[in-house]
Amino acid sequence: MVVIGLLSLLGALIPIHFSGRHIVLDPGSRFTLPASVGAALILAGGWSLIRSRAVKTAVIILLIGSAAMIHNANALRYAENWQVVRDFWWQVTWRIPQIKPGTVLAASYAEQGVEEDYFVWGPANLIFYPQQEPQGKMKLSLTAITLQESDLIPVLMGTSRERDRRGFVGQMDFSQLLVFSLPTQFDCVHVLDKDNLEFSDQDRPEVMLLGPFSRIDRIELADTSKNPPESIFGKEPTHDWCYYYQKASLARQRGDWEETARLGVEALSLDLRPHDWIEWMPFAEAFAFTGQMEKLDELGKIIRTNKFYGYQACQLVTKDQQQAAQPFPESYPELVKALCGE
Repeated sequence: MVVIGLLSLLGALIPIHFSGRHIVLDPGSRFTLPASVGAALILAGGWSLIRSRAVKTAVIILLIGSAAMIHNANALRYAENWQVVRDFWWQVTWRIPQIKPGTVLAASYAEQGVEEDYFVWGPANLIFYPQQEPQGKMKLSLTAITLQESDLIPVLMGTSRERDRRGFVGQMDFSQLLVFSLPTQFDCVHVLDKDNLEFSDQDRPEVMLLGPFSRIDRIELADTSKNPPESIFGKEPTHDWCYYYQKASLARQRGDWEETARLGVEALSLDLRPHDWIEWMPFAEAFAFTGQMEKLDELGKIIRTNKFYGYQACQLVTKDQQQAAQPFPESYPELVKALCGE
């Protein structure tokens, strides 16, 4: 039995090795599953070789105890990961009324990987393009990529391709990319804009690489907000800081500075604050363009405390001074002073 088990292990693992894959002990690995039958045979065969009753009892206790702890830890890990994903997509719906069809999505879930593209296009299509059960192949309105090298290179090249994922077909034009980032579970979801990049200092390098290709104009601004189905995503989370940040980011994209400032004042009155200071940026601009200079100065000092954020903020407000200053000739110099420290 032990010999058969060893041969089974080799028969299961050698093809994996020669196909360029490998086993890693993290939640995304599934290549150990075919070999588990061989491992069970080795365990059973080895068990029959043990003569001592005391040793057998100790082995049973060890196996049952370790199995109970591992399965309990797995359950907790997956529950926590799913909660992060659920909150992620609720925030996306607060921020985005609708996404144009044909958009290619890239997302980074906090502290967990996106192993397959359907981790992203699955929930996105359920929310923004829900459809009946398909007959035959189904064409996806929204596609997605992972943050793996095989997906990053086509984005850098600006190419396109078609992908058939078990009957779900998607035409992917990598020039129509929209990037989401949730740097940590304490941050909000950041929708990146190639023309106004605001990176978190906790963003993954792959996200920073894709940021300059993220087109925020793939978002439709008409008020046709979608709610995720509660049967899958649960009830709407509490309206904490991230709710106000997402709604303010949407108002900012629409150019509604009064609404952006109003949301900022309301969040401050509720004593809500961000974990990631780059999330002050929509409110800093809104306070400047609505004449609330005292609040602007306060946020400017906070943002500049982080050198990376201060550098980004100053670059954003000074990169096109003539265009930015034209609508608000009096407020713009104050915005530059607050964010650049000049």
